[in-house]
Amino acid sequence: MAALAFAVTPAFAGDKDHACCTKGEKMDSASFASLNLTAEQKTKMDALVEKCNTAGCTKESMTAFMKSAETVLNKDQMVAFKAACEKKHEEKKS
Repeated sequence: MAALAFAVTPAFAGDKDHACCTKGEKMDSASFASLNLTAEQKTKMDALVEKCNTAGCTKESMTAFMKSAETVLNKDQMVAFKAACEKKHEEKKS
């Protein structure tokens, strides 16, 4: 996991501040389902997803989401989460 890139890749073409959502879509918990979260982490991440979805997939909401996620997830989980976002982004491009 440590070898994975630690950069957030955008889901919006040309916008480097979005992560796991795309315009017109909502984020879901699938992006972090494989991270072996504790019950407390899952509850917190679900709340962050709901807050982000309520705000819409905007530069500001995703920046806030990623900043908050860094306080919930450990370093390895954050790397894996960002990699899952990257994968989702790449699948959307195909």
